Amino acid sequence: MVARIETRIRKDGKTKTYRVSWRLGGSRTGAWQSETFERKAPAVTFKLAVEACDHQWPDNWIRGSGWAPANEPTPPAKQDPLLFAEYAQRFVAALSGIEERTRHDYQRDLKNHILPAFGVLDLRDETENFDRAIVSAWVNTLHLGIPNPDHPRQWLRRPLAPKTIQNLHGLLYAILRNAVETVPLIRTSNPAARTRLPRLDDGEGDEEMVFLTEQEFLLLRAGAKPDVRDMLGVAFTQVSGVKLGTRGQYASRASIGSALLGS
Repeated sequence: MVARIETRIRKDGKTKTYRVSWRLGGSRTGAWQSETFERKAPAVTFKLAVEACDHQWPDNWIRGSGWAPANEPTPPAKQDPLLFAEYAQRFVAALSGIEERTRHDYQRDLKNHILPAFGVLDLRDETENFDRAIVSAWVNTLHLGIPNPDHPRQWLRRPLAPKTIQNLHGLLYAILRNAVETVPLIRTSNPAARTRLPRLDDGEGDEEMVFLTEQEFLLLRAGAKPDVRDMLGVAFTQVSGVKLGTRGQYASRASIGSALLGS
């Protein structure tokens, strides 16, 4: 038997109520059940719920009171901030396939140029606090320097050469790329990707060309999977004519498309 709605008048002779009644289980022998409502719309909703439950009391219904409050989903646990300085230092310390002299250079570059700008930032923060605009502003500061306002001919921070800036950006890019690729991932995007860098020579080269210095290439190779490292070395020699390990010639003799660097 289907549930039914009966309209009743209270003792005042004016106020209507709506009683939903049905036999438990829908059988002719089931015990009569009922619930009363002051408005018709919720009575209709309840009747449909009863019928959908095979004429049983609907789940989450409190007799005489109505629907039980929905359980609020448990919010995900807030992760503690992961400082860029901590992650970057671990990354450099764990790099394989590089000489200790190169590792020392990376640690020096971190300390002098990268950590002052990014060290206290939360690596998980993908808001405007740590985005591409922040990285671009850092590159511009390296390129233009910071004049001393009290002494016009002196610098608080001297401008760096384009080659040095590219080395520093390459290190920053590799650290952030690792944060994107690690499992579980720390970030969903690399804010150092596709950064416009100062040209090594403003008079030549295409805007889309990216030049690798020795440090950048070694960093790229060290971050690659083992079976890819040898391929990178062979490809580099074929493209550049430079034997891997020849110091100081990558920037002037070799170029690799921006798709390889990803920046």
